[in-house]
Amino acid sequence: NVAAARIVRLFNAWNEELKEVLGAMGIDSVESLVGNRDRLRYRGPNPKIAEVMNVKHIGEGWG
Repeated sequence: NVAAARIVRLFNAWNEELKEVLGAMGIDSVESLVGNRDRLRYRGPNPKIAEVMNVKHIGEGWG
């Protein structure tokens, strides 16, 4: 099935992209992100949402 093969290739490409991004951040696996909100940032216009989600707004520092 051509459509299924395309979907598989798409997910594989996303997987490789995610590995590159995580590697640039010094993260070696997606599993290490589970439950770790320290590296998550909210990027929207309403900082209250970041507060509700218990994550920092994109403008806040890493430390």
